[in-house]
Amino acid sequence: MRVLLTVPSLSPAFGGPPVVAAALRDGLEALGHEVEVLGCGDGSLPVLTRFHGTPVPSRWKPILRAVELADVVHVLGYRDPVGTAAALEATRRGVPLVVEPLGMHRTRLRSMGLKAGFDRLLGDRLLRKAVAIVATSRLEAAELVEDGVLAARIHVRPNGVGASASLPLPPRGGLRGRLDIPMDAPMVLSLGRIAAKKGLLDLVEALSHLPGVIAVVAGPSDPADGTLRRVTRRARAISVFDRVRLIPKGLWGLDKAQAFADADCFCLPSATENFGMAAAEAAAAGVPAVVSDRCGVAEWLEPEATRVVPYGSVNLLARALADVVGDPRVSRCAQEEADRVRRTLEWGALSRLQSAIYEGAVDGKRQSGRPVATALVDPGQGAKPASRGIRW
Repeated sequence: MRVLLTVPSLSPAFGGPPVVAAALRDGLEALGHEVEVLGCGDGSLPVLTRFHGTPVPSRWKPILRAVELADVVHVLGYRDPVGTAAALEATRRGVPLVVEPLGMHRTRLRSMGLKAGFDRLLGDRLLRKAVAIVATSRLEAAELVEDGVLAARIHVRPNGVGASASLPLPPRGGLRGRLDIPMDAPMVLSLGRIAAKKGLLDLVEALSHLPGVIAVVAGPSDPADGTLRRVTRRARAISVFDRVRLIPKGLWGLDKAQAFADADCFCLPSATENFGMAAAEAAAAGVPAVVSDRCGVAEWLEPEATRVVPYGSVNLLARALADVVGDPRVSRCAQEEADRVRRTLEWGALSRLQSAIYEGAVDGKRQSGRPVATALVDPGQGAKPASRGIRW
């Protein structure tokens, strides 16, 4: 089967979409599929301009040509120029269309009017024409149904983790030494784009209730977003700046593995997170996690090593962080369960599930667009995913 995967951008700084696309490509090719990944930033799709950080390609013909050659088109993202062009061409040509919104379907945070206008003009129609919609968690699937997407077309396929690149973890202390963090100081790690939706201001506020705890916040920062400035300003205002380490270029490869080795807890207090790949990677490396109740990844993590707090509750976030870094049993549980997390979220198994979704999409299209059946199960074990952690 010839599969076209589209992403808004191929830059690692764009976050999850290029990582997911690359992992799916490798897994699907191992199953015998021919896969092309297309996004802004490669030789065929140079960037003309950007809109709120999303690149707009200067060339469109490569997208149309790639759709023409594909047996199925899988759009990773929603409302971006590359994915929208591919989806429109797929529907025009009758090529089966699979859409994976990556949590972007529900309008929130910014440009609400523009997003709503896009949905009325194009988005809703494209989703109705898609033969399969991929959600990465039950949380996202429920939101899609609430927003009017037909449940029979929704499949839950979590994101995977490339834990093998981080394992075995290096000895503890490398990052702490570079950032002047004492070996005995509790260290909370947050990886991901430094953006408004990540809840980083709540993490900074929580530090005022956590004497001695140090937070390391690493990830690419969009200057137009302004979150890096707001976090810095607020940390100074409440006198915790000396306990915040900001790394606006992010941590990648061996540096990320070192961060997992040095961390006592991973924190993702996001306003919205269809999955939360960084938290999954941390869990796969044996680091306990504190996440908001708006992070779909909690469904797939070990409950005893995970704390789920209501988004926006600084007091409960602080209590959960104190509970995790103050109890060695939580750390031991995370380390013991890391192998299960890796097996459950292994890209090989998830690629097989994705391949089955494609086959159902193609068969459904052949049978006059009959929707394929939903698949709300753990792809590794055929059972329900783990419960959503210990709630606060």
